[in-house]
Amino acid sequence: MSMLMKFTGLLGLLLLVQLPGGKSAPTDWDYVSNDPSEWPSAFKKWCGGRAQSPIKLIYSEARYDTDLPPYSIVEDNTPGRKFKVYNDGHKVSIFFSSAMMNVTVPGHPNSCFRPHSIHWHWGADDSHGSEHWMEGRHYPLEGHVVMWNCQFYSKFEDAANSFSGLAVLGILYEPDSSVTTYSRPLANMISLVASDPRLQRCAGCANETFEPPKVDMDAFPLGDLVPADRSQYYLYGGSLTTPDCRQNVMWTVYRQAQRVPPSVLATLRSLKYPDGSAMISNFRPPVPLNPTSPFGARRIVVRSFNSGSTPGLPRGASWLRADKLSSFGLSLVAVAMTVARAAV
Repeated sequence: MSMLMKFTGLLGLLLLVQLPGGKSAPTDWDYVSNDPSEWPSAFKKWCGGRAQSPIKLIYSEARYDTDLPPYSIVEDNTPGRKFKVYNDGHKVSIFFSSAMMNVTVPGHPNSCFRPHSIHWHWGADDSHGSEHWMEGRHYPLEGHVVMWNCQFYSKFEDAANSFSGLAVLGILYEPDSSVTTYSRPLANMISLVASDPRLQRCAGCANETFEPPKVDMDAFPLGDLVPADRSQYYLYGGSLTTPDCRQNVMWTVYRQAQRVPPSVLATLRSLKYPDGSAMISNFRPPVPLNPTSPFGARRIVVRSFNSGSTPGLPRGASWLRADKLSSFGLSLVAVAMTVARAAV
């Protein structure tokens, strides 16, 4: 792949994505009365864009990239620290308050990403629930570790409103009745959710200005959340999966699913939406990798592994690698970003 082709692809993506505006995400959405099928028309700025998430991850349609390394996670000590668990009326999340965990994301060479929070999406039964489909399988549960770019930004809010400011790790889960020991952070969170009424329903979250109550839990290393095998994953550029669906996310979805007891899913399905109905099927269905319209940049998905004899991309050829661009190309990228900012 020539330098010009790589730059053209990235430039097209920049013009496609634009820079997010400074406004916060809309709050007048849900998974029932204003479900995901309506988001593209209700939130036109982003949710109907060409670089949306989630998608179906298909082995044969992804390109093998020989340059992609396992994830590198560098963390400080966590003893004595507390994270915050809360139910925001859509899902349950853990906020990594004061965490100093730095992650190098392969799609951002020499990068520094800092985890902000993790949340989960699940289905009404074990036949569905995950947002991404992994090689034809729809899993019942998916966790998202939301991270912000601490290489270029000093705080989450700035990164969340900027081009290429976010990265998300997708973790899939498989219920298994034979499992007795599993991810300690997830087990601790499930224990809190099962026992604390403040986490079981956030009635006040029907009011968009309401701040959901947050419950302390012991801090933990990020490595205890993600799969043991961090060498096999899919990587692509996409969006947040809830409104406003802004398109500034580098997605990683691990191929290895985490096995958990069925009680994990049962506890999550026992939670309630603000109106008291069961908090189930709080996921966005997959969207096309590339819409049928011929206009705009086309996305590709790369994978870090190769199960057969499929040839990989030549070393350094992935368009996801901004560091392969020439200084002239980077100058043009800056111009494209300026044009995109003016268009918002």
